[in-house]
Amino acid sequence: MTQQKMDRIAEDSPSAAENAKARQRLIEAALQVFAEKGYDRTLSRDIAAVAGVSPAAINYYFGGKDGLYEAVYREANKELVTLGQIEAILSAGKPPAESLRDLIRLLIHSLLSSKSCKCYLQLVTREMTAPTPALDSYIHEEFQPKVEGMRKIVAAVADFPVEHPVVAACTASVLAQCAFLFQNHRALTILFPDLILTPEHTEVISEHIFVFTLAGIQALAAKAKEV
Repeated sequence: MTQQKMDRIAEDSPSAAENAKARQRLIEAALQVFAEKGYDRTLSRDIAAVAGVSPAAINYYFGGKDGLYEAVYREANKELVTLGQIEAILSAGKPPAESLRDLIRLLIHSLLSSKSCKCYLQLVTREMTAPTPALDSYIHEEFQPKVEGMRKIVAAVADFPVEHPVVAACTASVLAQCAFLFQNHRALTILFPDLILTPEHTEVISEHIFVFTLAGIQALAAKAKEV
């Protein structure tokens, strides 16, 4: 192959930066379409149309729709609370109640500030009702380590071992309270117009959930210790 041909191929080949931009456009478009239609009803060409690329790009960058679906989960996971942030709370050495407050504040801030949060929660809700193989992989590899860190924070407040049923139930309750506010944002603003769910009210929302949760954990822990 002549140098002239090699130079022409190099000019025609996408740069690393262009590849990264194309991948990101596909991931963002896929999150939107998967959240709206679900995995089964989504076609590769639907995603490609939103991203403004050829459907062949999905195979090129992700090996197909399955690979793109998993990439969407991993990318959305990065936009929400990270394992490093949870570990930072655990290692800060604060009193258990303050660690719980920091965790809830982190969760609420993440849910309110993430651009893709609404689509992400819609996607997770669809997965819960119509699971795909990607769900198990996501839970075990991405979400479970975070939940284990959250359980440690709750366990310290309850003064119980991490594996205690009260700790499991209370950790699930923390997640449920935070997620519910944003999974049902539209309905809640209609039913409770005085309930303001905006980034400017992060502190008010998180403090409410913290006070409510702290009292609940303490009451449930005290009841369990009586048995």
